[in-house]
Amino acid sequence: ALIGLVFLRQGDPATRTAAGGVEPAAESAIYPVLGELPPGFVASPDASFAVPDPTNPPAVAALVGRSGPDRWTAVSRVSAMAEKPAGVTDETDAVTLGGITAARLINDDGSAHYSWQDNGVWVTVTTRAADPGGLMLAVRVEADPESGPPRLGFEGLPPGFSVLAGATDLSTTPSPMVLAVEDPSPGNPQGRMVSVEVSSGGIADAVGAPGATGTIDLIDINGATALVMTDGRGSHVVWTVGDNLTAGLGTFELSVDETIDLARAVTFVDEAQWREIYGVGPGMPPVPTTTLLTSPTPEGCPTGTGGRSGPTTTVPGCP
Repeated sequence: ALIGLVFLRQGDPATRTAAGGVEPAAESAIYPVLGELPPGFVASPDASFAVPDPTNPPAVAALVGRSGPDRWTAVSRVSAMAEKPAGVTDETDAVTLGGITAARLINDDGSAHYSWQDNGVWVTVTTRAADPGGLMLAVRVEADPESGPPRLGFEGLPPGFSVLAGATDLSTTPSPMVLAVEDPSPGNPQGRMVSVEVSSGGIADAVGAPGATGTIDLIDINGATALVMTDGRGSHVVWTVGDNLTAGLGTFELSVDETIDLARAVTFVDEAQWREIYGVGPGMPPVPTTTLLTSPTPEGCPTGTGGRSGPTTTVPGCP
């Protein structure tokens, strides 16, 4: 946990052990391979790269909530960046909580984004809490003098709350990912899906806005402590696989148990093996890819249930 005004940066051991990660056998073994898929899925999954939007400003994120031996509750995601979040305008609904006036954008899954400017930095809290004023008051940010990601810390969190995943920079590099879908049928054009990805960001980055579901279960994935979230139709498992490397596996229309089994069956290989397994030629450049794990929704924009669908209402600056 962060104590006082201690700031954790990407690469600090405290950020890597927050979710009990383990080191891979080799640093190059960072490309994910799906195990056996459920019956009915296409025989050949698609492999590509998820590419962060290069126009996004440098940002940092952390997870805060109540910790327990097997479950985190009242989980909120806190992010910070130098620029105003997309979707926040002069017409955005404003609320005052804990003495802080913030722009509020409500998601159709019951959570909300609260965004405000502090010390030259824009802060966004994504939460299901009815009154996150105590958490908002505990956020401490500093702008980076070299135009890098802001520094994010906490002081005086509400009683019983702690930092569950320390602040790390959001990934800015292409992430290898694999997507498998169910064979379409006339009555089922969009069936079950599974996607796995390895990113260079930390746990809070890989969890993303869907992490603000309020409850995250902790399980074992091959010796690493993993985070499990579900919204009823889709599930998401996140775990650390190496130094600043985080794996995330998401499913749609599969049970939580099926999702966990698929996560435990994931293996990691080097780039050459991965390209050979999935037929990704050496001349193929990374291409932007939207997956269950890589939401196109910018920081501060409303998201759909579990962060996978767009907002129910049009918000300026948001997709």
